[in-house]
Amino acid sequence: MNPQPVIEPHVYEHDPSSPGRLTFARSKTVAEVLAEIRSAVGEYPEGGEEYLSAVPGAGAWPREGRTVVFPVEGSSEGHYVHVEVYHGNARIPLLLAKTFAGRDAAWQFARRLADLLGV
Repeated sequence: MNPQPVIEPHVYEHDPSSPGRLTFARSKTVAEVLAEIRSAVGEYPEGGEEYLSAVPGAGAWPREGRTVVFPVEGSSEGHYVHVEVYHGNARIPLLLAKTFAGRDAAWQFARRLADLLGV
């Protein structure tokens, strides 16, 4: 089994002044990261088959903070998988997925996203 590549939300380039060193070039947009995730998991992955989308207004993936992925039970139906960045006391929602396949599917999809994002 081949290890799954990590989707990097930031772009690094080789530093011409220091061979072998990478420097930060830019943060990818949340839409760019979502496109890479969709490429890896498909359009309707189990655990996110109802939808997998960027949170409205999400721009560039935050450079500072810790990316977290977690499932929660919906207040009225289904389960949701959240991808957020926590920085200090700030919580920045980035991606949201929904499933009616049950709690286990949400947990498995959260784990899959966490693995893809290297968190």
